[in-house]
Amino acid sequence: MTGPTESLEERIERFGDALSRSDVDTAKRYVADDLTILSLSDGLKTYDRAWWEQMVPTFSLGGFELVHEHLVRRDEQAVHYRYARMTSTVAGAERTGMFCITDYWLSHPEKGWVVWQRLSVQVVDAQRLPDEF
Repeated sequence: MTGPTESLEERIERFGDALSRSDVDTAKRYVADDLTILSLSDGLKTYDRAWWEQMVPTFSLGGFELVHEHLVRRDEQAVHYRYARMTSTVAGAERTGMFCITDYWLSHPEKGWVVWQRLSVQVVDAQRLPDEF
């Protein structure tokens, strides 16, 4: 059952499962209408929900090993931090390595817990960081 009756932990699990299967229709149930994706791949980039909906079906997950996870909850907001080793492609582009993935969750009165922002950062050697950082 989806909606306000699901716990935050249940929604996190179901959202992650939908993404791992590239199931955009199911994943859309767990994101806010004003979803924002922040990425540091090739410099800082910001994407909206429309971009995300087009990207999810092109996501192919070969492997995912969760190294560390931490969930911080305060009132109607939560932050879900993950450090993971991932083998994947997005629209045919390689996205393999160690990643810090942070989802910001908000409790919506009608939809239940939804992700309103995601930050995905591939962990690289500090010597390889772009000049603007």
